[in-house]
Formats: sequence, C-alpha cells, structure tokens
Amino acid sequence: MLKALIYIPLLILTVTIFFNCEKNMDALTGLDGNDTTFNGGVVVRKPNIYIYPAEEIEMDVELHFPKGGEILESNPKYVNNWHIQVEPSGFINTEYRYLFYEARIPNILQREFAWIVKGKELDDFFRKNLADLTFSVMEIKDFLDYWLPYFSSEKTYVIYPHFTKELSDVIEINFSLPPENLNRIIYWIEEYTGNVTVKRPEIPDYKRDGFTVLEWGVIYN
Repeated sequence: MLKALIYIPLLILTVTIFFNCEKNMDALTGLDGNDTTFNGGVVVRKPNIYIYPAEEIEMDVELHFPKGGEILESNPKYVNNWHIQVEPSGFINTEYRYLFYEARIPNILQREFAWIVKGKELDDFFRKNLADLTFSVMEIKDFLDYWLPYFSSEKTYVIYPHFTKELSDVIEINFSLPPENLNRIIYWIEEYTGNVTVKRPEIPDYKRDGFTVLEWGVIYN
C-alpha cells in the first residue's frame, strides 16, 4: 500500500492507492527547487533499478558515489546497502518490482551528445529509445506513465543520455552477485533554447540474456 500526498492550496489531502504486489515511490524530490544543487551539482530523479536473476537469489546492492554525492530518497529504505531477495520475475522481497532512489551528484556529466526532440514526439521517442536499450514494455510504461506528464507538447527538449560506462564514474552500483548485463540510462533533459550545438549519440550494444539488471532515471532542471 502506498500513500501519496496531493497538494492543493490551503488543503492537504491524503490519498491511499492500492497496487497488486507492488510498492512505488511517487514523490519527486527537487521539483519545488529545494534539492536542485549539491556543490554545483544536480539531482538524479527517480531512478528505477530492475533486477532479473536466472534463479531466486539473495544479494546485496550498494550505491557508491566516486566523485561525491548523497542519497535523498529510497524505497525500500537504503541503509548502507539493500539486502534483498529477488525472484526471476523481478519481484524483490516479494513486494517491490524495482529498487528506487534519488540522489544529488556533482555536475560533471557529458553535454556533447544529445537528441533534440519536440514535446509532442517524446512518447514515440522514448518508446523506441528505451526499447533499443532492451527495456521491456512494462518498464517503458513505468517510465512514460511517470515522466511524460512533466513535459509540454508545446516545447522542444534537449536530451543528453548517460549510459552504463559514463555512469559508473559518478553513480556506481555494486552487487554481491554480479549480473551478466548491466543496462543503465539516465537522461538529462532540458528545454531547448535554440543555442545548443550537440552531436548525435550512439546507442550502446546492450544485451538482455542471463542475469540482467536495468536502470532508468532522469535529471530534469
């Protein structure tokens, strides 16, 4: 059972939403401007980590910030690491479909490669892009359901991708039982102002066979 807060001027309503075998975290840290800097850094918002072992396993998952950073939110609660039991279906501790966290990190991510996408085309863009990165229909739906409402169809956006290799220098994920494939994507998204020159990114050759872990998330200023 998940409790989400809906804010209305002068009134706070608590709405209880029921999910089948799923826990979710709807709070988006930093959209109110309170968590948008960390020594000149940025907030990585709502990364979801999906874990698919070949058989049921018990393992530890640890986040490490080689260049500095801190966790703002997590679900289930992160204390030094996550100690979890994972089924081949991806269910974690029999109730979560993914690990969730948000973190502040230094602003050292790449700004050279990006796509420029009109807001009205974001749905199609993310469906294809995430599919190319081996995300499933369900995982893509999770992304679209959460993120599309934050963007306007009337605007154009610059989308800087950060893949597994780049992210390992900033947000490192360590596993007590290492996966065969670790497929990560964090999109840094900004409104396009017309004065940005970028190169087209190349999609890495991710694999999804055997023990696979996938992660998506967004930096949105």
